[in-house]
Amino acid sequence: MDKLLTLLDLQNRVQKATRINDFSFIVTNETQKIVPYRQAVFWTQNNGKITLEGLSGNAVLDKNSPYASFVKQAITETLKNAPKHAVTIIDLDKKDLSANTETESENSIAPYITLCVFATEDEGILGGLWLERDKPLKDAEKEILNNLCESYAYTLRSIELSNRKQGNLLTFFKAKKSRMFILAALLIAFFFPTQLSITAPVEITARNPKVVSIPYDGILNDVHVKPGDSVKKGDVVATMDQTNLKAETDQAEQELQTAQVSLSRAGLESLSNAEKKADLQLLRAEIAQKRIALEYAKERLSKTNISAPTDGIAIFADANAFEKKPMRTGEKLMIIAQPEETEALITVPIDAMLPISKDSPVSFYLNTQPLKTHEADIVSIGYQASADPDGQLTYKIRAKIDDTEAMRIGHKGTAKIKSHWSILGYAVLRRPLIAMRNIIGL
Repeated sequence: MDKLLTLLDLQNRVQKATRINDFSFIVTNETQKIVPYRQAVFWTQNNGKITLEGLSGNAVLDKNSPYASFVKQAITETLKNAPKHAVTIIDLDKKDLSANTETESENSIAPYITLCVFATEDEGILGGLWLERDKPLKDAEKEILNNLCESYAYTLRSIELSNRKQGNLLTFFKAKKSRMFILAALLIAFFFPTQLSITAPVEITARNPKVVSIPYDGILNDVHVKPGDSVKKGDVVATMDQTNLKAETDQAEQELQTAQVSLSRAGLESLSNAEKKADLQLLRAEIAQKRIALEYAKERLSKTNISAPTDGIAIFADANAFEKKPMRTGEKLMIIAQPEETEALITVPIDAMLPISKDSPVSFYLNTQPLKTHEADIVSIGYQASADPDGQLTYKIRAKIDDTEAMRIGHKGTAKIKSHWSILGYAVLRRPLIAMRNIIGL
């Protein structure tokens, strides 16, 4: 079980290798955990040429040494008769090697040599391992090595393909003709004519909405409609809290009645006492003041029911945001609008604004219909930027929509407004130029 886990871990590490040096280190050193050997050499083949890439352990491979020459020549001779499209384990015999090569390196070679060939059906032989052992391989070890070599082969193929692409790309960029071609292409692209355009958020809004606002400072008691409900002119859409107003009205009535009683008493007393006549004018003025206060209280009480100013649909976010909460006079509660009377509101950030006019073409898509493009005609362009609810300064552009089918007030999307013609280089560098000038202050 431990050897199986080691095998799986080794295959996983090999597959993660992205460089030939990393791959060489793993296959020459980590393979020993599965199949013991004295020494291993990793080699590659390219167009029939054998290259020794790495040696097991921390030793540095001298490619001009007699040992390296022996290994390279032995591999070359062996591959002449090896299968071209199969992963193969080949046991080598010193007697089968060339006499000259064997004599020069005879003392440094282990008794048993195994050549593991990494090959794929598409690429043929890519490389392999030269293994030196003190004992011959068992059949079970050969089977394990065969599976390992197959995994090694496809990883090596992947690394070589990646290196080949990078090499081709570097060669292309290093060539003088290629550099001239790229420079010419960049110059042509820089001066390529293009039409500048503005891309900005768009929202479908009501064209002539009627605002429903809070009539006086107080608590909003109830909202009687839901967002999107149809209402008629005069329908009660919300109710203010009446508790304080009723108390104020009752108090004003009592104060008026008290003042009237005082006036009647003073009138009777003035018949017998001339000095009391002077108080009559003061009491009459006080009664007039109390009557005005009562009328004002009744007027405020009559406004506790907030009515719809026109027919349409009620547009607001959420009733829970208003109910049972203190409100101020004039605070916006909702708008009443005709669902068929809509327009597009485009908010353009100040750094994205370009010269446009009412004749500039406008197209947009909504998030609810990302595959459908709508056309619009500009009605007005904000002369001065104003703050959005999120605090961003934007120019407000309103446009008449040609086709309002399947649109609803509140739908959002992205609009594109075409501006004047320029060159591609200016279109690309316009924003960086603005940022640079803002930094340097010129």
